[in-house]
Amino acid sequence: MAAIKNWGLLLLAAYLLFSLHPNGILASDTKEVLALRPKPTPAVISPVNTSNSDNRLIIPAIGLDTKIVPTGLGPDGLQVVPDKIPGWYALDSKPGERGNAVLVGHTPGIFSKIINLKPGDKIYADGATYEVTKNVLYTVSNFPTSDIYGPSNDFNLIMITCTGISGRTVVFSNRILTPR
Repeated sequence: MAAIKNWGLLLLAAYLLFSLHPNGILASDTKEVLALRPKPTPAVISPVNTSNSDNRLIIPAIGLDTKIVPTGLGPDGLQVVPDKIPGWYALDSKPGERGNAVLVGHTPGIFSKIINLKPGDKIYADGATYEVTKNVLYTVSNFPTSDIYGPSNDFNLIMITCTGISGRTVVFSNRILTPR
């Protein structure tokens, strides 16, 4: 019985030590995962067509054509979300590079329609072409921080927006690679 009580106190202490961030993600998760990430390595694939597409996000299926701006971490340790345009997490892979390129945008706002994206829809980001693989609604308590901000050997573009107070829509896509 004493062991169960001690275990309960240990769990309570751990919860208080790593208390939930207001958005439901453990505040320590993002920083720890980002610290473990290797520096992105440029892809060895066909060159990215950057003519007229640098720093742009184009999603024909939802009629989106907009600029992308670099962002970093705010004082709370979370990725900064710009007000009117998508932000690319500049401390990580850039769209077109190997790894997870993470874009964030507001709903209502620039990312309001990403909930309508379906597997197979095309996304053009910074001259690279991606294909949507899945569109998932997560609660803040099951948000896959390490899958999104963790290391990857693939060429991924991940877009995130809020869905109500307690949800996050996450669109996963893979770069379409062309042989040399």
